[in-house]
Amino acid sequence: MQRAATGTGTSQRALTLAKIHCVCHAAACAVLTWLHNRERYTGHAWVVFCLQRLLQRLDAGQELSPVFLPEVTDRLESQLEENLLLSITPIALGN
Repeated sequence: MQRAATGTGTSQRALTLAKIHCVCHAAACAVLTWLHNRERYTGHAWVVFCLQRLLQRLDAGQELSPVFLPEVTDRLESQLEENLLLSITPIALGN
């Protein structure tokens, strides 16, 4: 069994499996957040964009689809202009 260079005795395979597990957990959280709050969120661009970004963590060759990018960036820019927290649920920031 190949050991990681960390000196902790953790195998490289175990670290890779942990990374995959974390990405899958984050993807599940994104989908469940969207499913639970569908009536509050308009569209699904943010969840697709999030899942694409998570996929990039597992496969660096994956590219983001340009289809959803304008909607996501427009939303983030409008939140910034309105002094809101950059989030799927806008929260007002202090002055």
